[in-house]
Amino acid sequence: THHRKPDEFIELLNGIGFLTQSTQPTNTGKPGHTSFMANSIDFALYNEKHEPVNFWAKKIESPHKTAFLNENGLYPGYPAETTRRLYLTADVLDCATLLESRMLDNRESTFNLFDGQLKPQHIEAIRKLGQLREIVIFTDNRISETLIEQVRAINPGVQVMLVELPDNDTLNDIYLKYGDEFITWLIDDV
Repeated sequence: THHRKPDEFIELLNGIGFLTQSTQPTNTGKPGHTSFMANSIDFALYNEKHEPVNFWAKKIESPHKTAFLNENGLYPGYPAETTRRLYLTADVLDCATLLESRMLDNRESTFNLFDGQLKPQHIEAIRKLGQLREIVIFTDNRISETLIEQVRAINPGVQVMLVELPDNDTLNDIYLKYGDEFITWLIDDV
């Protein structure tokens, strides 16, 4: 990710903690760096200005090992204020899966929870959605009843619906097994 990149890029990644300076120099003579969650698939999380402030990583050789760099930001970013339907997913990969399925309409948005947990930035983002009518939560074994009640309390006038994922599969598991048609069917069944 950072090899042979401009110094400004490396400084940015150092600044948010994605890279840490190593004690070992590189073959160019410059200081080496160690990256957050090496050998992983990484996604950037963004603040309201759409600046990267965090990363989520999933180890390639250990698919159940995931980590956040910190507790800031949302993936894929803060939703548009015109959002009428918001989809909440348990993690970043499920959110990316929903985007990949291309099933979101013009006034629909999605963002991730932090492994099924609601953080202050989620509450803030939901409160700013003045045209919001529905929140759809994809539930698996990481989503608790407490979380559902917290979401309902943010804006009592907004309908909260649950899409229960079969067999405690993740949204990504379902997408890989059955494709986007099954995800559309799950949502249409709500």
